[in-house]
Amino acid sequence: MTSEKKHNSTMDSNGRFLLPASILREWSVKLEDGFVVNRSSEECLTLYPMDTWKKYQAELNKLNAFDPKVRQMIRFFTGGATEMKPDSKNRLLIPKHLQEHAKLGRELYVVKINFLVEIWNPDLYEKGISTFVENNKEFISEISNKIFGDGTDYVS
Repeated sequence: MTSEKKHNSTMDSNGRFLLPASILREWSVKLEDGFVVNRSSEECLTLYPMDTWKKYQAELNKLNAFDPKVRQMIRFFTGGATEMKPDSKNRLLIPKHLQEHAKLGRELYVVKINFLVEIWNPDLYEKGISTFVENNKEFISEISNKIFGDGTDYVS
């Protein structure tokens, strides 16, 4: 399924949270293989299964690192990346520097969109959605028309 799924979660005082079981089932990953968590281009974190991260890393390694923009992109994409393995209770630890980047507190949203899993401060998530809608009405209409047309295809 390619739609967004948002889950409420909590982070304990040590920075640990439990990845929702439904995400793990949909993702078909093994906890013991581990994950990489990293900052996103938005005010959130992105969580990658280790095998996915390795594929992205291989693609980055093919880029021309002599190009300053490419180098900056590689720094951005890999700079905060942290490998993580679940503890004995299947919790994942978010490093302090990444908690600060995403302004995370006790309450979290864990959001799965297609192949991505994002970790959000709920207030920033809701603000981001509102801002997007406010600033992108034409784009939303364009994409909606592309997907749904006039709606007659969905009437039985």
